[in-house]
Amino acid sequence: MDSAGTVVPSAYAAMAYKFNSDAGVIYKYGTPAIKSGVQTLQERADVGTMSGIGSVYQLGREDSTNNMYVSIHAAAIGVPTSGQSVESSVAWLQNSATDRRTFQQRPQLLWQQRRLLPTSIDDYVSTGVLAKNDAADLPVCEHRGENAADSPATRLSLVCTQGSPTKPAKLYTVGTLTAQNRASTSFKLGFVPTAVTVTGGGEFALVSGWDVPNTKGQVAIVSLGSAPQDWKPGQARYDWWHGWMDMMHPGFPDQGNYVFMKVIGYVDLPSDMKAPTAIAATTGIHPYTSMLKYDASGNISNFQMLNSPMANNRAKMLPGGEDYERYAKGGVAVVVSKSEKRAAFIDLSPLFKYTNDMYLGSAASNLET
Repeated sequence: MDSAGTVVPSAYAAMAYKFNSDAGVIYKYGTPAIKSGVQTLQERADVGTMSGIGSVYQLGREDSTNNMYVSIHAAAIGVPTSGQSVESSVAWLQNSATDRRTFQQRPQLLWQQRRLLPTSIDDYVSTGVLAKNDAADLPVCEHRGENAADSPATRLSLVCTQGSPTKPAKLYTVGTLTAQNRASTSFKLGFVPTAVTVTGGGEFALVSGWDVPNTKGQVAIVSLGSAPQDWKPGQARYDWWHGWMDMMHPGFPDQGNYVFMKVIGYVDLPSDMKAPTAIAATTGIHPYTSMLKYDASGNISNFQMLNSPMANNRAKMLPGGEDYERYAKGGVAVVVSKSEKRAAFIDLSPLFKYTNDMYLGSAASNLET
């Protein structure tokens, strides 16, 4: 921006393709903190190593006779400035775990696969989704989505790449050991993503970005479709956390293990917001509103599984139906620009209304889906 606060197109275009560099990180997040002498908590000492798996724990004592609850939480992290190679730019790790009455607090390699590189990156490189040593495929923003097993928002992280003037930026998934389906899509050439968020039921990804050729800010709308772990097209769906059993329903709540992505449009931001840097969204639906429904035997299930096939159970999800309150009817996305000091609010109601009407409005419209 110039001294008057006006975006300069040449500087705009130059910065857009630097988000995978130190300059780009500083532009989005500010300079590194330099304050010293502040009080910090001491790192908790290791207590022992778990038998059989080798994980190091910091609280409790291993008791193999008491293993009532085991939970391992993983995280995927994109590092845009790690170098030229995609293989050193994305890592997954265990950030906490409880097992046999111990708590593992220190980040460490997943004991099931002692490697930092997610296996999905191997697949994306081998299939040509990502190029191994192309700076255009380095990550520049991420939605951290490795939620717990019963959280239906999204179980996968969504990672956006830098792109270049000649290569479109991409969006792809990175998961955990128990939820790691593969899905990817490309944005239009010249759209540089800066942040990504996912709506509460895993219906859509919303990606803020710069439309470099036209010097304007936009939000890309990406429809998401889920499936059971390791599901492949043509296979029958199985009960995976009580998601839809009939078919994939992109843009409607499911279990967040994505196998499908499609950019369905771009929303122009106001003319005084050409350089968005962050985005968040809410639909007002609590995650467990969707998940917690009991079946006829009193077991915890999900309205998705209990309403499969959707075509035969639309009435339950229409006004007055028992499941009408279990899915989003609208929402708000908030987009901000750090350099322009602006915030914009996007009404998501038209997006959800169109999608819901297609699925539930009539038997004929449902058939079109």
